[in-house]
Order: sequence, then C-alpha cells, then structure tokens
Amino acid sequence: MTGYTFLPWMREGLASSIPKEDSLIGAMDSRVQVPVSLQVNNTVTAGVQVRLYGPGDVTGFDQRQVLRTDPPHLATGFEANYFASIEFDRPDFPWMFTPAAAKGNRLRPWIILLVLSKQEAKLEIPKSQTLPILTIKSPYQEKLPDLGESWACAHTQVNGEAAGDQGLKGMLKGDPKLNLSRLICPRYLLPSTSYIACVVPAFDIGVKAGLGEQIDENGSLLPAWDVKNASDTTDLRLPVYYHWEFATGEAGDFESLVWALEPRRMDPDLVGVRPLNVTFPGYNLPSCKVPGLEGALCVSEGTSPGLNGVPENFREALKDLLNKPQTLTTISDLSDSVIVPPIYGRWHAAKKSIDSTSRPWLEQLNLDPRLRVAAGVGTKIVQEKQDQLMASAWEQIGEIDRANQALRQAQLGRAVGTAIHKSHMSNLPAESLLQLTGAAHSRLLWEEQTIVSKERGTTITEVPASAAFRRITRPNGPVARRVNGGGSSQKLDLIKGINSLKYRLKQPLKSLRGAAVLEGITDSSGVRRRLEQANKEALSKLDAKKTLEGFKDAAIIIQEAILRTVDPLLRDPKDPPRLPIEEGKKILLDRLDPEKTVTNRMQARIVIPDPMWRPADPLEPIMAAPEFPTPMYRALADHSQDWLLPGLEHVPPNTLTLLETNPRFIEAFMVGLNHEMSRELLWRRYPTDQRGTYFRQFWDARGRIPRQASTKDIPPIHEWGKALGDHMSSTAAQEQMVLLIRGDLLRRYPNATIYAIKGEWMTVNGKKVRQPKSSPSTDEQKFPQFSGKLEPDITFLGFDLSSSTARGNDTTDPGWFFILQQQPTEPRFGLDVSQSSTGMPLTWRDLSWNDVHLSEGRYVQLSGGLKNSFQKPGTPANIDWNTASNSAALAYITLQRPFRIAVHASDLLPL
Repeated sequence: MTGYTFLPWMREGLASSIPKEDSLIGAMDSRVQVPVSLQVNNTVTAGVQVRLYGPGDVTGFDQRQVLRTDPPHLATGFEANYFASIEFDRPDFPWMFTPAAAKGNRLRPWIILLVLSKQEAKLEIPKSQTLPILTIKSPYQEKLPDLGESWACAHTQVNGEAAGDQGLKGMLKGDPKLNLSRLICPRYLLPSTSYIACVVPAFDIGVKAGLGEQIDENGSLLPAWDVKNASDTTDLRLPVYYHWEFATGEAGDFESLVWALEPRRMDPDLVGVRPLNVTFPGYNLPSCKVPGLEGALCVSEGTSPGLNGVPENFREALKDLLNKPQTLTTISDLSDSVIVPPIYGRWHAAKKSIDSTSRPWLEQLNLDPRLRVAAGVGTKIVQEKQDQLMASAWEQIGEIDRANQALRQAQLGRAVGTAIHKSHMSNLPAESLLQLTGAAHSRLLWEEQTIVSKERGTTITEVPASAAFRRITRPNGPVARRVNGGGSSQKLDLIKGINSLKYRLKQPLKSLRGAAVLEGITDSSGVRRRLEQANKEALSKLDAKKTLEGFKDAAIIIQEAILRTVDPLLRDPKDPPRLPIEEGKKILLDRLDPEKTVTNRMQARIVIPDPMWRPADPLEPIMAAPEFPTPMYRALADHSQDWLLPGLEHVPPNTLTLLETNPRFIEAFMVGLNHEMSRELLWRRYPTDQRGTYFRQFWDARGRIPRQASTKDIPPIHEWGKALGDHMSSTAAQEQMVLLIRGDLLRRYPNATIYAIKGEWMTVNGKKVRQPKSSPSTDEQKFPQFSGKLEPDITFLGFDLSSSTARGNDTTDPGWFFILQQQPTEPRFGLDVSQSSTGMPLTWRDLSWNDVHLSEGRYVQLSGGLKNSFQKPGTPANIDWNTASNSAALAYITLQRPFRIAVHASDLLPL
C-alpha cells in the first residue's frame, strides 16, 4: 500500500504568523491582525497591521475544491462503522479562516462535517438565500458533536513517507497532487439508514454570514452550537457550503464478515449426494439398489463407484431394452415395446446400439441410472427452453439458408452437366469438340499456357475454332452448299484437313485484278505525283560521305539490317507444327468436367471456415451447428439447486468449505442437452446432421486468470473416445477444487479478491508451522478458473488443484492456502465492528467501536480515552489515543487497511 503522512494542521501565507493560540474551548477573537513590515536595502520600514479574513467573511467556496467524498453521492451500502469524509484540494483548506494559531498541535477548523439522518434534519434551499439551509430539530444537542473536539476531525494528508521536517517541507512544496486535506465525521452510523452529509460553519459568525444576518465585527468568536447548553430549545439553522446524500448498508464490514465465516468440513453422507430409488424402473426391468444420486459438485475425496455400483443383471437388461429397435428384423417383430428410452449421445457417437468397443462413455452413460438421470435433466431443460433456443439458432444460421439453396441448385446443375458431358461431349470427334468449345479456349489451360496460345503456334491457329468460322462452315451453310454443288450436305472435315495441311489457301492471279484500280485512279488525278513531290521536298539533304565518316560502323549496321530483312525472303517457308488434337480433346474434357467446374465455382462463392463443415461431397448443403455459450450451470441451478449440490440445506450460514467438481455428472448432463437439441433441430427442419455440440460451456469462466483463447469445458462430443468424466477441457480427468462461501461477505463485497497461494514452512517457538509464501512465484499462485452464485448467499470458485495437492502433508508438503482479500481503495477511516477473536494481543488494527466512549449522538468522545489497552508495535512513539493526541495520530489509528485472511486447505477438507 502507498505510504501516507498525516499532519494535524497546516497554515500557509500570513496565517502562519498568527500569534494568538487557539483556546480550543469557548470564545476567541473574530478578527485577527498580523504585523507586516517591508525591508529595503537592509532597512526595515515602518510596519502596518494587516487584518486577515475570518469565518465571517465566507459565504461559500468553490465546489471544485472538493476532490472526493466517502461515500460518493447517492451511494448505498456504506459501512455503518466507517467515518464519512470529504477531501479538499488545498492542504490548508480546513484552517484557512481560523483566526488562531495551533496549540499543542491542535487547531480547530473553521468548517466541520455533519452527518445526520433524514429524520434528524431537513435540508432546504430558500429562494432568498444563496446557500442551502440545514434545520436540526430541537433538541439538537443530542444529535451534534462537541465542537470542543472539532480539532480531531480535520487533518492534512501527504502521499508518501516523509524523512524528517525538511523532507516533509519538500513534499508539501512539490507536486500539489500529492497532498490534500480532509474532514471526517467520527459518528457511529445506524445500518440501513439514509443520511445527509453537510459541510457547515464551525463558528457562530460563519453561521450568521451564511444566513445573511448582521455580524458584529468586534465581537467574540463562539462555536456554532454548544451541546452542553440544554436551555436552547429552538431548532438550529445552519448554512451548508457543500452536501451529498448516501445510505448505509447492513451491519458489518469486510473484516467482520470474514471473521464471521467458519471453516467447515462437509459430511459426504449429507452433502453432494441424495438417495435414488430404482425399485420400480418400469419396462420389465429388474429392481436394483444403486448408490446415491450425485450432483455437479460433491464433497472432496468422495469415491464414486461408477458402473460397478449398478448390478450386472440390471445393466444387461437395460442394454437389451435400449438395443431392441436394432434387433427387430421383420414387421411381425413389432410390438408396443418398441418405444424404448433413448440412447443419449447416439448421433454424436454414430452408434445405433450400445456396445463396449470403441465408445466407452456411451455405455457408461446409458447403463447407469444416476447418469441417465443427469442426461434426462439436460433433456428437460432443452424442452422447457426450446422456443428461445430455436429462435437463437435461426438467428445464427444467417446466410446458410441462401447458401444451401445455391448448393442444391449447383448439385442439380452438376448432375445435368455430367449427363451431357458423358453422353454428348465425350462422344464428339476431337475436331468437333475443338470447334464447339472455342469460346472457352482463352480461359482453359493446356500445360502452362491457354489453349488459344497453344493453337496460335500450330497449323490450326485460333481462327478455325472461332464462332464466326464455325458459323460459316456449318453443314447446311452457304459454303457447304456451294462446295456440294447445291446437292445434299456433306460433312466438311475442315479442322482435320487444315491441321494435316490437306487444305491450303491458294489465291489465283486473276483475283488480284482489282488491286490496280486504286493506283490508276491516283495516277489520273495527279494526286500521286504531287504527294511524291511533297515528300521529296520534306526530306532534308545530308552529305552521305560526311555522315558515314562520322559513324564508322554505320555501313556495317546498314548491311546487317538489310541482310536481316532479305534473308527470310531467300529461304523456303517451313510448315508450322500440327496441333495434337486428340490430346487436346482429353484436356478439354478434363477442364470442362462439371464435377470440377461446378464444384470449384461454388467453393469460390461460398467460403466455410475449416472446422465447421467438411462433407464428402463439397456441394452437400451445409449442416449448421448453432452454439449457445451460456454457462449451463445456471439453467441446472434454476431447475433445482440440488442438481448442482445435493444436500445444500446441510451447509450452515457463514460457512467456508472445499468441494470438488464431478466430471461424470457434468459430462452426462451436457450430453443430455446436446442430444435433445439435436432432436429439436431435426424436428424444426433446421439444416443439421445431429452431430454438432451446441452446448460446451458448463461453468462461468469469465474473468479467468490467465486469460485463455478458449474457455469451453468440453470438446466436441463426436470426438470423445475415453471413459465418461475424462473429457473435461481444463484438467483432463482430474477434478477441480471448489471453494464454497456461504454468507454475506461476497454479496456485500462482490469485488473481493480470492486466490490460492502455495504454503511454506516456518518455525515458531520451536514448532514447525505452515504459512502462505511471502513472495510466491507465478506457478505458486492460482486464481479461480470459474465462479458461480446460488441465491441467496452462496458463491463458489473453482481452482485447478486436486485435493491431495491442496492438502499437502504434515512433513514435507506445506500444501496450499486460500486467500480472501479486500480490494485496496482510497484511504478510508473508521473502527472495527467488534474485536477479532484471534487470541492475539490487540493492536490499533483491532480498535473497535466497543473500545471507545460515545456521546449521546453516537460521536466518538476523545476525552474519554479507551476502554482497553492496545499494543503499538512498529509505530511512532507519538501515536496514541489519549488527552495529548492530535488529529494526525487519530487518522493513523482509524485508517482502515485492506483486510486479508488465509485459510489452509486441510482445514476445509474431510479428515
């Protein structure tokens, strides 16, 4: 915890020069004058008397001076044994206008904090006043504190521990955020009561100024009220500078509620199990006697008999009954007895009957009446919440319906396309297939290039496979009729002929007659001659000799260019390679196979996360599995708290004990949930294969430390292959310790910190004892992995510890401690509700309301001393509660430190 330094008072500026001390009782001067002189060139000039402001000059203060109130405005549940308080930004604020100097480190503040119930006082804001007015009904004397002890209600706080006076001065002159002032109200409040907290003047002249009454500038300064003046029977009216409201909670604070808890060991015959009657099971099954019915929690180190606790004749009869639908082979075998109990988890296990081969959990679950009851409870919960669950399932399906429609249409298209592909395209000649599929050649690969690119370097090129060429050369087209001389159409094997070079393009000379027409026109019109003349005039003339001399290699370059141009003309042209059409047919049939094209297209359109859906047929409609992340222990407890912990009525109030989880019951319950949800999804025509695990969360793992990517309690059920109870995700087959707290502690303080710490050995008075490790490593601390609540006053927290590990032993293993710790907060002040019963000598931390004297209005009377003596180990010598004490010492004594208690696991586990 951050160290604090408390000061009984503080003055700044000219106020620190006030010569007259506070009498602490009775009257004082209402105005104070301080001599002020000026020193120039080592010469002191004549001084003047400066009159300082006093309480009568104040009609209000800047509300921004208020840093914090305890409790906050409109808070509920404030501890009645704590002091209400208010903090100010200026460290000297409570004494700024007190016209006196401190006496014996005591100085009365000019303001005081009052806390009154709404039955004791009334707060109103008159239209004619700038400040609210607090009216305290007569007799007010029994409701207010003695202002003769107001010096104890104000102090200054410096964050940090000062090293001597010089260090303290440096801290006060340093960062202003590290110091403040505080008013407290040391009144013992009543529980479950509404209060008004008000900052009011502590002197009568301040009251008059606040009420707008006439002030005697030269009169004496008296306290705002006198609790000893019983003759005043009028109501007391006080101006209010600042106010807020709050309400106290039930009696007790964190420390008192912790001390009220009693470590207890639960009786395994009463808690965690209840009787189960299987005398008349029905279905002509034999009666049997089985161990008690367990719950999700049980007493630690209890031994579950498993299937060995169920008579063998009952198991065999039940197995025959459950397997009976699979043994009926003919219609004549059918009878009323065909309607049999369900095999829980059959769809997840992909089993129609029970055997003892590959899925041991299926047999253990369905042949044990206790576990069938657990699964049946899960079934019942789904049936009761079916409408809400289905509404959530349909919301989760989202676009799956549309995707499934597209997939079904794709299946139809694939089937039709496959039929056409096999019966028509596969039987076409290679040349016809090449022409028919020409439009797709630019998008289909042949080795590492498209088919179009492959064709361009061969005798075919891409033209014969084009739509225009196919249209011109169609069997009944004009070209075919001309070739056939107008007779019957004959098939033209043009592609085959072109590829084999049977057909070549031959151009008769007479077909070039028209080429001379344009030249003749240009000659007769004179256009050609004029163009040639213009071209010649546009050319610039260069001296060839000089040009070639400037470029020595120009002749060589020109020669090479001419030879490159002329050389191809001197060679005989070569025939291009032929296209392997038969190979092309195989490639086309493979690339255009609907099994591939339709499937690839749909997979590009519909992207499904890898773990979600991977059927044998990629176009199979998606079988969705909705997820319900709600911790299902709540639904189980809502059905009956006895399902979570049988015998809960045998756990007394204010109990602290250790239990453990029951993985067999939890897994059976989760199978029942998922089994019934599979049936409901099928009934509601939800796209499902009934093998999804919709419920995987039993405990509430929010706030788990350290955080984990997945907090699911069970893996998908269709992956289970072990014995029932061995599939829990957290610690495999190992049970977890569960700390159960019954009482008001966590209801009143839900943010309390609870964790486990490894113990260590130490020697005290020659005896070896265990204590929590003072500096535990990360592995030596464990935080709750899950938590839960049961109304009205039970909280449980799960830890990854086994009972043997937590218990330890008396020689070598110190075991583990469970820690209950109050959350650190801003400084708070008060007294304990009552003394702790530890038997240890009393220290200031044990000071309670029973140790102090109270006034009629339940205010602490400092002059009365204490009823008991207290040890003061390690505290400064001047820290005491006596007639010489000051407000700083009282702040130190009444400061409420965060409370922590450690309980060893062996005190909570059965012997």
